[in-house]
Amino acid sequence: MTAAPPRIVRPPSGPAGQPILGHLRGVQRDFLSFVTRCAREHGDLVPLSFAGQPALLVSHPELVEEVLVARNQDYVKGTSLQRTRSFIGNGLVVSEGEFWRRQRRLMQPAFRRDRLTAYGRDMAGAATRWVDTWRDGDVRASTRR
Repeated sequence: MTAAPPRIVRPPSGPAGQPILGHLRGVQRDFLSFVTRCAREHGDLVPLSFAGQPALLVSHPELVEEVLVARNQDYVKGTSLQRTRSFIGNGLVVSEGEFWRRQRRLMQPAFRRDRLTAYGRDMAGAATRWVDTWRDGDVRASTRR
């Protein structure tokens, strides 16, 4: 019996970044649009760079679950992110290990399906009330940069 030939794995492609800054401006300009476009154009794993620090955008739900749940102990947060602790605190974004697990469990009830449904109804109601104040001829300025 012969062994199977080694599988050649091509590294994932990603969007072109700027020298030195990498993808920082794209994320700062419009985070959600940037990551959505990256996933749509480059797939489930997208290599990025932020001021020389490599990062990997993980988009597929099964891969996200593997990183955040099944094998979270195998992943550590980078030093750049750790440096932000002094001004964003020690929440889920920068914490790790058992402290992260406790913090996540404390937040988990807020993300149950019934609560998310209620949040959606509340947001839709607020948006409707706001839009109902608009009058013909009113001009709304964009808040986008």
